[in-house]
Amino acid sequence: MHCDYRTTVDDYAGLTTLPPPCPLCLGYLRPAVVLFGEALPRAALTRLQAVLDQGYELVLSIGTTSTFPYIAHPFSYAHDYGALAVEINPGETHVSRFADIRWRLGAAAALEALWAALESSQA
Repeated sequence: MHCDYRTTVDDYAGLTTLPPPCPLCLGYLRPAVVLFGEALPRAALTRLQAVLDQGYELVLSIGTTSTFPYIAHPFSYAHDYGALAVEINPGETHVSRFADIRWRLGAAAALEALWAALESSQA
């Protein structure tokens, strides 16, 4: 079944039922993200390929095991493209050996620290 209902939730704390039910089809609402075990939508893969074809200067691998080829390929070939490869992950992954910079933190802690550093550098 396909339902086109979309909504934005500012705060998930107020939700009493998880996952929340859809008011139109009575199925479950889900976030607009690719969940573990799901493939990227075709449009996203097409966009990814277009960006890769243009070339890139930086690739980040944040909080992923990098198992899927569409995640691993840009990272593992970053050096060939002249790009910097940065991995943020508390553990070793499939692409760790290709990282120019490895930051062994969880995604939330690392991104908060990065944001704080960027803010202080602009002060």
